[in-house]
Amino acid sequence: DYVLDLTGYSREELIGNDAAILYPTQEDYEYVGKEKYRQIAEKGTGSVETRWLCKDGTVKYILLSSTPLDRNNLDLGVTFTVLDITERKRIEDALLNRTLFQESLFHAIPVAVYVKDIDGRYLGCNQIFTGIMGVSTEEIKGKTEYEIWPGESAEYNHQKDINLMKNPDYIEYEDLITDKEGSIRPVIVSKQVYYSTDGESAGIVVSFLDVSEQKLLQRSLQTRTAVFVFGASMFSMMLLFLLLRLSRSLKKQKEATEEMESFFSVNLDLLCIADLEGNFIKTNNAWSTILGYSEEDL
Repeated sequence: DYVLDLTGYSREELIGNDAAILYPTQEDYEYVGKEKYRQIAEKGTGSVETRWLCKDGTVKYILLSSTPLDRNNLDLGVTFTVLDITERKRIEDALLNRTLFQESLFHAIPVAVYVKDIDGRYLGCNQIFTGIMGVSTEEIKGKTEYEIWPGESAEYNHQKDINLMKNPDYIEYEDLITDKEGSIRPVIVSKQVYYSTDGESAGIVVSFLDVSEQKLLQRSLQTRTAVFVFGASMFSMMLLFLLLRLSRSLKKQKEATEEMESFFSVNLDLLCIADLEGNFIKTNNAWSTILGYSEEDL
């Protein structure tokens, strides 16, 4: 009855017919036959995950187990048990799709990322991390900092990660790393604890962003700013110096002019200023006193 309810066929529609009517493709049918008898020959029984095509056209995933009545004489018949695993397959496919998505996202993130378990052992890393540090997931999986990068930095990073997992939080800080070429790179590190289904700390996800170019630009900007400020200061000092010299020069010129005007005005002799053609430009008061001509007349 279980098989009838599962497939939608009646007993009369199945009895005496080839089991091929239950398979969506000839390939499915032939694979089950070969795999079933291979397992029976090796172990005396066989189990195969396959698909069945129901009468209404829906496809269901089943676990088909088979045991011969007599292992030495298969002609006597084989007993089959069927278990509908469609829902299990749906959940498995959903989990697989989610895993594949997370893996793609993991490698698509444009920063270096690695993951550790609760004991500080690496579980994996993305391609950006591999490109910077020169190690792949296969090379670091199951290993600690001490096994990959022995030294003071290993102790520093390991203890920082362990302390964070004991006191779960999100942290971000600037640090320096040594890449696969031995170069020192400034980075911004972000760390976040992840949890198990029971709510306990299960490990840590770490990402770091290489800010080498930003630091170079920052230093370049600081240098240019300093040069500009120095240049502006020198220009201001030079301008102030020129203004002071100009002020002194104008003052002296004014004093000389006033002195000349005073000498020109009070002198009792006839004094005048004329152009090259003999035309008067300026006369002193003596011309008016002695000759009776005003400055306007001349």
